[in-house]
Amino acid sequence: MAYLEHIPTRPLYHYTNEAGFRGILQSRELWLSDLQQSNDPRDLHMGLATLRQIMNNIRVRDYSQKTGDTLAKMIMKITRYFETDRLYTTCFTPYADNINMWREYGDGGKGYSIGFRPRAITDMHGRIYQVRYIDDDSHDDLYNLISEILKPIEIYGDGIFHSIERELEIATALISIAGSLKHITWEYEHEVRLTFAAGDNRPSNQMPVSFFPDEREMQWKKFRTRQAGEKMIKYHSLPFGKFVGQENNPREAVFCVLLGPKSNLSEGDVKKILLDNGFSSFNVSSSTCAFR
Repeated sequence: MAYLEHIPTRPLYHYTNEAGFRGILQSRELWLSDLQQSNDPRDLHMGLATLRQIMNNIRVRDYSQKTGDTLAKMIMKITRYFETDRLYTTCFTPYADNINMWREYGDGGKGYSIGFRPRAITDMHGRIYQVRYIDDDSHDDLYNLISEILKPIEIYGDGIFHSIERELEIATALISIAGSLKHITWEYEHEVRLTFAAGDNRPSNQMPVSFFPDEREMQWKKFRTRQAGEKMIKYHSLPFGKFVGQENNPREAVFCVLLGPKSNLSEGDVKKILLDNGFSSFNVSSSTCAFR
């Protein structure tokens, strides 16, 4: 199901406040937060509800009783997954200097837009998806996509659950769809998500949660928490940068940094921060946006 993933070919931008900007450069990590605690209260809930509705429609309209029962089991497994596991995400946009993004994510214009080179993101753990923005008129396209993903169930029936590879391939694709759907009112973001799946509890079978690019196993680790207003947000921190010699090298990960229209730092200040933290081959400029 690799066709579901997004492979960036140009820089992706992450908007943040000054504390976040400094923290990202000093730690050389990005924080992936629990998707269920995002700023859109419909995130994931709407995606899962839409996925279940379309899968049920497919079961009723297109499947025989026998294969329909298999599909019902798959729906139950996907629902149960989201009761025990979580999707952690960090968000990017292809737009370096967008007035709405400054207002929503760039500390009202006082923040920074960090442009990451594609390899700095694609070599991180997790999967990269382009968000699909939906309303009630979007279901036909999703119906066709989900029908295509479910085709092995028509062929193998319950035998799909006798092959861990086939079951995981379908389940991963369906989970990715649920985690990449957002209401059309957020379409201005053109969001790209890096998503990392992890359970709250250590797997009893000691299964790895992921693999490094050199195929070493990545073992489970407990989530961390941070304060966001009155809420405690669960998150995982993951290193960014080109994967070289068993680790992510961030040295040339940053393509550019844009200062928000109300930034408290100068371009010279930002260049010094980047250099002091070991970054090279970057550009620094200021936003062309202006607003009160």
